[in-house]
Amino acid sequence: MKLHIRNLGRIEEAEIDWRPLTVFVGETNTNKTWTAYAAYALARYATREFLGGVAPYSAVLASQIGHAAEHVRAIVNDQLVKQRPAYDSMEQSPEVALLGEFDLDELHRRFPLDRWQVRIDGPTFADLMGIDHQRADGCDVQLGLDDILVQSSNDGKIEFVYDSTQRGPNLVASYSWPGSRQRRRERVFLDPRADISERVTREVVRIALLGVFHEAIVLPAERKAAVALIDAIEDGSPLPFSQPVIDFIERMRAARRWDALARRHDVEQSLSQSTIEHGLRQILEGTVSFDPDDRKLQFERQGCRAIQLHGAASLVRSLAALAVTLGARSEERCLLVIDEPEMNAHPRAQCQIIELLAQLVNQGHYVLITTHSPYILDQLNNLVNAGTVPEERREKLAERFTLKTPDAFLDPEKVSVYHFRADGESSDAKVLVEDLYDRDENLIDADTFGNISEDLERTFLATVEANLNRE
Repeated sequence: MKLHIRNLGRIEEAEIDWRPLTVFVGETNTNKTWTAYAAYALARYATREFLGGVAPYSAVLASQIGHAAEHVRAIVNDQLVKQRPAYDSMEQSPEVALLGEFDLDELHRRFPLDRWQVRIDGPTFADLMGIDHQRADGCDVQLGLDDILVQSSNDGKIEFVYDSTQRGPNLVASYSWPGSRQRRRERVFLDPRADISERVTREVVRIALLGVFHEAIVLPAERKAAVALIDAIEDGSPLPFSQPVIDFIERMRAARRWDALARRHDVEQSLSQSTIEHGLRQILEGTVSFDPDDRKLQFERQGCRAIQLHGAASLVRSLAALAVTLGARSEERCLLVIDEPEMNAHPRAQCQIIELLAQLVNQGHYVLITTHSPYILDQLNNLVNAGTVPEERREKLAERFTLKTPDAFLDPEKVSVYHFRADGESSDAKVLVEDLYDRDENLIDADTFGNISEDLERTFLATVEANLNRE
């Protein structure tokens, strides 16, 4: 995917090659977080959970969807005529009726996603970040989608059934999706007077043409404090934060509700066996979960009694959300945006974190991070170099890594790294966005951190010399 940026903060213009693992590095106040949040907001339009018209994610795809919908509607009408020519509205339908089957591959051939772009303008971005509209004047961020991301798995069919036997009329969509082990079923309540063709058309577009990701999840820099707010603030209360932070809080609340529901119905959650749970157990030396009694987050260190999360170490509170928001969805392709994953982490833990994120990428997820950590960048260099090692040598090489698994070794084609650099010393200097990945050498240029280390070394030598020259 391609991310095109104009007039975002101090960035006049930039183009970012958005790959499964994309990393933003650079000094403070160079608009890395703004870019990451804009990418997250754009990706929300390309998720199956997105229904359109939910502020501040306005229907920026309206004109493009409208064009595709005209053609999809013709296919839908053709199916409806074949399946049920006797009625035009749901009032005339039987209790259960097959409305049609639609081939995802055929839809993708007729409406390739790579011709589509989603866009955020200045006012939309200002609302997203909760800032004055003048701060985002002229802002324009566009995401060029990638058709390969929506290739179907299994039989690649969407089946629509009209069902009025359960709590009124429903449209039931059944389909398979990349990474899923079984067909999904979605039930949407319908107005009995609704036009079948229009409603099925909307669902075909949403599922087949917008579903790049199952969902987009953001872990903002405020996540440690925000975790506590899921208990301190009532559901539905207005929250004075940027939209990504609000989304994070709501995501945590939803995870708690799902956990309670799963326990009540004795549903086995995939989290217990997931890559995330296993990796976090190594990093945190314990597990994060919701207390079954008071529903608050708790941390249980190996061999110790559980304590409420607010009493746990800073690193535990920083990474807790990763376990409860993405863990249960480990079989679905998600986008995960993390602002500074190294927060409060020892250098070894930082290396473990990037290895864990690399495993998620290899499972089919997309990960976008901002970072100030030389350890994360250096270990990422190691992972992409290990990704070119012959298969028979990988197990032995994996012993050199912190999580000790070759599952973290990365294909270089899955990685992009960008440096956000101020072009001058003044506070209003323009920010340049530069590609740090030398693909010919298979090397990420980490001079952005190396220069600081060299300065520190020269400063140390200067202090030694000053002491030696004392009279």
